[in-house]
Amino acid sequence: MRFHITPHFYRRTGDRVVSVEEAKAVVKYPDKKDKQYTGEHKGLVIRFAKEASGRTLIVVAEIKNDECWLITTFYESV
Repeated sequence: MRFHITPHFYRRTGDRVVSVEEAKAVVKYPDKKDKQYTGEHKGLVIRFAKEASGRTLIVVAEIKNDECWLITTFYESV
């Protein structure tokens, strides 16, 4: 899969102490994923979730064919 990093994603990873590699791993191997809507690139925007260290990391990304645009990431509050 070819990943594209959006400017918004870069800002959020720094604010929320999440690495790009962690986000890619969530997209590749999610515990859960929910389809959201059609994105700017005409792909599906999907909310991916993966639990790690007692917290759930959420990554929102647009997927079209073999391309992935990482949109934002955050830890879900419990």
